[in-house]
Amino acid sequence: MRETTDRQEYDIHDPALLSNMMLSVSVKHPETGVVLITRKTPLTPKILKQLVSRGITTIQAKPLAGEMLNAAVEDVKQVFSLVEGIITDKGQSIQSAAAIFQEMGQVKTLRDMVKNRMGAIFHLFNQRAADAMIELNNHHPDTAHHSVITGFNVMAIAKELGWGEERTLQAVMAAMQHDIGKIKVRLDTLEWPGRLDKTKWGEIQLHSLFGAKLLYEGKLDLPVMVALTHHEWYSAVPGKGYGGFSQFRSYLQKGMGIDIPAYLQQATDDDRQAMQISAMADMISALEEIRSYKGALPPFKVLVIMNSDARIGHFNPDHYRAWHSLYLRKHATLLPAGLRVALPREKEKKQFEKGTPKKLSRPLEILTYAEMARLSIIPRLISRGLDVDRIRRRGGLLLERLRRVEGETGSLGRLITPEALKKKQIDPVKMVCPRERQLITLEAFTRRLSYRDLVQLDMLFVLEQKRFDLQLIKQADGIRISRLEKRGISVKPEKLKKQGINPINPFEVKLPGYEDRLDLNDLIKLGYTTEQLKRMRLLPLVEKSRNGAAITLLRAKGLQVTSRDLALAQIDPEKRIFYDILVTRPINQVRAEFVLVREGDTLDELEKGYKANTLDAIQNYLYASIGTIELDFSDLLEIPSQLSDIQIGDHWLS
Repeated sequence: MRETTDRQEYDIHDPALLSNMMLSVSVKHPETGVVLITRKTPLTPKILKQLVSRGITTIQAKPLAGEMLNAAVEDVKQVFSLVEGIITDKGQSIQSAAAIFQEMGQVKTLRDMVKNRMGAIFHLFNQRAADAMIELNNHHPDTAHHSVITGFNVMAIAKELGWGEERTLQAVMAAMQHDIGKIKVRLDTLEWPGRLDKTKWGEIQLHSLFGAKLLYEGKLDLPVMVALTHHEWYSAVPGKGYGGFSQFRSYLQKGMGIDIPAYLQQATDDDRQAMQISAMADMISALEEIRSYKGALPPFKVLVIMNSDARIGHFNPDHYRAWHSLYLRKHATLLPAGLRVALPREKEKKQFEKGTPKKLSRPLEILTYAEMARLSIIPRLISRGLDVDRIRRRGGLLLERLRRVEGETGSLGRLITPEALKKKQIDPVKMVCPRERQLITLEAFTRRLSYRDLVQLDMLFVLEQKRFDLQLIKQADGIRISRLEKRGISVKPEKLKKQGINPINPFEVKLPGYEDRLDLNDLIKLGYTTEQLKRMRLLPLVEKSRNGAAITLLRAKGLQVTSRDLALAQIDPEKRIFYDILVTRPINQVRAEFVLVREGDTLDELEKGYKANTLDAIQNYLYASIGTIELDFSDLLEIPSQLSDIQIGDHWLS
């Protein structure tokens, strides 16, 4: 911030002296020369009355705000310097640094800083902002904490971009007020533990408008605009972003007389970038924090999500490059041993293969997925909201159900008439449904030694001693190193390198996409209470995964449930399987060795179950057949090449 040097001589009765003014020169007694009041003293009616009584007729004064701001800036600069030191010296994240800062006894706590010096800065931006921040802290402390963390993230990114101190501080202070509108959002919405319904989501979206209303005092300044735009996207992406540039633009014009296009025409590039950097910092903070609906995400997951959004235009590309570089320096290890995260969807590819046919108890008119494809009606079913993948897994759909989609007279109905089926040589009457299995495939790597490699390494005798079937190994042309290590056979990388053997082999992992699972609601429908499930030690099992637990596991633990029970309770048990990856050995920043497990399963349980021969088919497949694999995440973690194609949206310009 520039130091304010504005000062001039005022008549002692001038009303302007009571408008946040301070003495710029100490006042001395006109006869004795004794200092009556020192410079920098804020002027009040009482002080002015005392000066008049001493015969003082004129004084030199300047705006109090300038001096307060200078002092506040120095304090804030010290705080930022301290946080930067923690981040740099101790390798901490912004979130951790803030936590450490608040716990350090040798400096002011963050709370004291906000109450004292930062109150002065808030006052300069908006008279109500400091009070609103205190109210926000009382209403929802987590949001107040998030606001401060967002400011720290802005500070770190701005420094990486080379912004000056004044520009940085303006952006930081605006960012710290971005969520002030959540004062008006109900606590039960802010603390909602799951997916928000349409009503609650609409209420959450309004916080940007509420914040602008709280901060607005007749003109659009940076804090107001940050509050309005911190959920807007950089590019114009259909269905993405909300705030003052999108759904609230019309209301701002008609309801508050705020002309956004007029503001944008005169706005500086610095102001636009401050809004954009605040939007990015807000998302970073939200991902790293604990929320009512999620835990704090590990750096690996944060970067995957941020990269995913960056590719399609969420952030200013220059800001994102700076943050990405900073983040990689702060997190040298993105894939530490023991890390457990959900398998990124970007790595999953959908595939179908022939499954076990289903025999019907009586003839039914059914069209299979293949027959519907021949009739060219799949796109029509998708457009009408039907789950064609489920139809494929189930073996088809009743012809009667198809006809009900839009009636006999609709375009679809005309395509499935008896004449149309006969023309395509399709017989709808079936006693067997040819079902298909939906799979998830991954491109992975495995460390494997061919039979020739084993001969070259003189390992056949050792394998025979460990009771490996050499004939089977020869037929399979080798064996995975992970299987050797499970039997206590060590394979030294140095020895492989010396022998010129590269054990890394690419292969495709195929995972079942769906299985029969029951969640808590299903079990309640079947007549079980939570107390019963606790006594049976099943409650944690069904709560650990988004889609409950596999029926095979529940039955193995004593749950008595039959297909008839499920039908009577109108429960469809077929649910998607979610997978986690568990890092066993990091290789570099973007590559590591993993074990794949179903969400809800643990490695300890798999190891015990394997020894006791109690694993279900999928567990056995993951643990014994697939075992340890390598995945390369460079495509998800490295800076997206698409950034060079990202263009700023018109909503930022007019």
